[in-house]
Amino acid sequence: MGLTGVGKSTAVAALQTGGVPLTLLPNRRTLTDTLIIPEVQRAAGEPVQAVKDRIERFDLTKRYREMHPGGMVHALGRYLQTAPAPPVETDTVVFDNLRGLEEAQAGVKMFPEARFILLDAPPLVRLLRLVGRDDSFDHVSVKGPKSTSFTEQLLAIDKLGTVFDPGELATLAAQGVRRSNLLKAVRVILSEAENYDMTAAAEYLRRAKDAHSFLYLDTTKMSVDDVQARIQRWL
Repeated sequence: MGLTGVGKSTAVAALQTGGVPLTLLPNRRTLTDTLIIPEVQRAAGEPVQAVKDRIERFDLTKRYREMHPGGMVHALGRYLQTAPAPPVETDTVVFDNLRGLEEAQAGVKMFPEARFILLDAPPLVRLLRLVGRDDSFDHVSVKGPKSTSFTEQLLAIDKLGTVFDPGELATLAAQGVRRSNLLKAVRVILSEAENYDMTAAAEYLRRAKDAHSFLYLDTTKMSVDDVQARIQRWL
C-alpha cells in the first residue's frame, strides 16, 4: 500500500534483485486500464478509450468505487475470478497496490490471510520524487491561460494549502525545479490526498492486524537497501 512517490516499485524491484521469489499480480495501473476505466465509461454511455490524464483517472476510479464498494479490491477480486489460469508461481504473491481506508478494509475482508505493507512519506518528499522520476505516466493536462505567472497558476490550484506550503513550492521553483513538472506533481498529490486517506488506512491496519501481518515503513528514514532488508526479515 502507498501513494505515488513512496517507493513501492523501487521496493518490489529491490526484493526481486535481492533474490526474494515473488509472484507479481497485474498491478493497480493495469487493472485500472483493463477493468475499471472501461466499465465506468460503458456505464456512462461513453466510448471506451484509454485515459492518460492522471486527474481524470482519479475521477474514474472514484466513480468505480461508488459503483463497487472496495474499489480496487473489487477489481482485484474480479481479476482473480476470471484469470485464465492461477497466476501463482511462488509462495509470496504480491499486489501493488491498495490505497486508502476503504480499500484497506475491503482488502482485510476479502483476503483475511493477506499481509499488508504500507510505505509512507510526507507530501513534499513524494512531490520531489515525482518531479525527479519524470515518468510519462504522470501526465496531467494543465488548464488555464499560459500567460499567467507560476505563482498565479500555483495559487489557483484548489485546496493547495491543505497539503502544501506555497512558499516552499515557490522556493523549489526558484532553485531550478522545472515549474511545469512541479505544477503537475502538485495536482497529482492533491488529487490523491482528496481520494485516499493513508493515515486512516494505517490506523485501521494497526488495529486489524498484528505485527506479523502489517508492516509500516517511512521510506524517508531508510535507504532502498534498508527497506529491502526490513521487508525480507518481516517476510
